[in-house]
Amino acid sequence: MSDTHPRHHFSQSQRRTPDDSYAALIAKLRRQILYAQHHSPFYQRKLHDAGVGWEDLRSLDDLPRLPLTTLPELIADQAAAPPLGELAACAREHVRRIYVSRQAEDGRLSIGATKRDLHNWGEIAARILSASGIRRGQCVAMLWPANPAALDAVRSGVERLGASTLPASVPELPAILGACRIDAVCAGLECVSEVQAAIEASARNRAWGDDRLLCLIGNLTDFNVGLLQQLDNRLGGRVYVLLGVPGIAPALFGATASPDGMLSFAQDCAIAELLHSGTEETLKWGDGATGELILSATEHECMPLLRYRTGLLVRLRTSQEDVVRFNFRITGLETLPRADGAET
Repeated sequence: MSDTHPRHHFSQSQRRTPDDSYAALIAKLRRQILYAQHHSPFYQRKLHDAGVGWEDLRSLDDLPRLPLTTLPELIADQAAAPPLGELAACAREHVRRIYVSRQAEDGRLSIGATKRDLHNWGEIAARILSASGIRRGQCVAMLWPANPAALDAVRSGVERLGASTLPASVPELPAILGACRIDAVCAGLECVSEVQAAIEASARNRAWGDDRLLCLIGNLTDFNVGLLQQLDNRLGGRVYVLLGVPGIAPALFGATASPDGMLSFAQDCAIAELLHSGTEETLKWGDGATGELILSATEHECMPLLRYRTGLLVRLRTSQEDVVRFNFRITGLETLPRADGAET
């Protein structure tokens, strides 16, 4: 299949039946665990101490047998063996990018990516961007400053869809909108106020129309549905967010300014669980369930992450058919306090 499609960008998993998708996801996760066991000293020790291995994962019900991975663990690992710690599962010469994420008051998490990781992240971004309405032949302004990992993934996703990118700074936006045809603007959540002011100035000059798309990119922890709805009401056009989880992928969730503020997750690059924040008991997956979001990457080459505690309390919106756990929505998003005082 080609990298672009005239209307939508699909993955192979999105064309499978639920049963086939489930089997494929279990196989991917087993391969990821096996890879981590062979190539990551961090997980070699962790899985050995837990007395569990890839062969013990036969269904998603077996996921709780794997040990949880926490942010303080990762920061301590990288402090002892910088820059990527013993979590790194590939030789340094295969690492193409290193991003530094603002993760904790007492430390930062470095995220490494190989060529394959970058390709996968771009593919995921393309799927979400396709759902937002970006199409072949369009022009997308990529504004900085923004989260570097998210900006790289979105740029790759836009180009994978057959659209072109126009790099610019936020102050340049009004002039760009007035000078050329821009179909969409991608900007970081951290500079949303400046972007809003620039678009409102452009709207007064009739350079921003109802057919334009504003795509805000950032981390899931930064999401504010009230802000999204405010922008949608004030700017006209369409507003979309593309949010990631540092360490898992720069792009995982997409959302429009819907009244319930739901975030759609439809990726096979990670598998989700819910954990009771008090007892650390794995909760039953189903509509309305509320707990801490736990994610396991299924195809990381540089930094495999298994059962990573995101520190985010979410409420599920899903259906009985969602046996694969990568076609669900979340609402009621909030950040859980950490016992160690670290920020998520």
